[in-house]
Amino acid sequence: MRKITALLGLLAAAPLAAQDDATALALLVDRAEAVAVVRTLRVDSADPVHLRVLFAVETSLRGAAAGTLELREPRSRGCGRALHGLVPGQRFVACLRRQDDSWALCAGTTRALPQATAGVIEHVRTLLETDLTSRRNVLFAALTHADARVRGDAALTLPLLGGLEAADASQRSMLLATLRATEPAAPAYPALLGAAARLQLHAAIDVALPAYLAADADDRHARLYADAMLRIGAEPVATRVGAQLSHLSTPTARLRAVQLLLETQHEAAKAPLLALLRGAGERGVKLQACVGLLRLGLAASQLVEASDRELVTLAEQAATARPKFRSIRVE
Repeated sequence: MRKITALLGLLAAAPLAAQDDATALALLVDRAEAVAVVRTLRVDSADPVHLRVLFAVETSLRGAAAGTLELREPRSRGCGRALHGLVPGQRFVACLRRQDDSWALCAGTTRALPQATAGVIEHVRTLLETDLTSRRNVLFAALTHADARVRGDAALTLPLLGGLEAADASQRSMLLATLRATEPAAPAYPALLGAAARLQLHAAIDVALPAYLAADADDRHARLYADAMLRIGAEPVATRVGAQLSHLSTPTARLRAVQLLLETQHEAAKAPLLALLRGAGERGVKLQACVGLLRLGLAASQLVEASDRELVTLAEQAATARPKFRSIRVE
C-alpha cells in the first residue's frame, strides 16, 4: 500500500519535475540520433497550422545533421511546444531524432532546446564521450558545475541513474552538501532527495524533515518529502521526528508530525506519539496520535491515562475502520 501511495504522490505532486526529468541533458543525449549546436536563422509565421523554424547547424556533435535544419510544431501554444518565442540569432544545443524524412526534437518543451552556453556544450560533449559505467562520475561532478542548467540537469538525472548505489563516500557527501544548499522550492530538490533515498542516506532525513514539517498545509511537495524519508528508513524517521517535537510551533506542523509517525508503523513511533497525545493542544492531533498508538499495540486503558475516554473511544473506532471502496462506472 505504501508503494501505491508513494506513486500516487509522485504523480500528483510533481508533474513539472517529471517533465524536467524527461528533458534533462543526459536523457536527451541518450535518446538522440543526432546532436548539434544550432543557430536560429528564420521563424516562418506564414503557415497557419505549423510554426516552422530554420536553423543553421554550426557544429555537429553526433550524427549527420549538417548545413541547415528545419523544425516544426503545431502553431497553437500548449504542452509539447519548444519553438514558440524563438528569434533569429539564438544558439541552442539540439538533440534530434529521425521523423520520416526529416528531423524532430527528442522532446517538446522549451527545456528541450537548452541555450548553447559554453558550459552546456562542454557538458554535452562529455556525456557523448562517456560510457554508461562512467556516467555516474560525470553527473556527480556536474552537481557543482558553474552552469545552472548543467547543475540542475545532473540533479534531475541522478535518481534515475542505473548503478547509482555504487557511488563512493565523496560522491555521497557531495550529494548531501548539494541537498543542504538547495532551497526546498527548487525543482531540483525532490530529485536530490530521491537520489539520497536510493542511497539510504540517513543524514538526508535531517535535511528534509524540517522542510516537511514547515510546509504549508496545501504544499503538494510535502508528500514527496515524506515518501523519500520513509524509503530511507522508518526507525530513523520516527527517532528524528521525536527529537523535533519541541520545535513544532504550529498545528499544521504537529499534524504533519503525527501523520508521518503513523506511516512509519514502527515501535520507535510510540514515544513521540505519546508525547503528542499528552502535549498537543489540538484535539485532531491527539486523536490521530491515539489511533497510531492503538495500531502499534497499546491498550485503550493505557491511553485513557494520557487523554480521556471519549477521545480514546473515537480513536478505537477509527483504528478498526476498514477503508470504503465504491464502484466506478465507465460509460
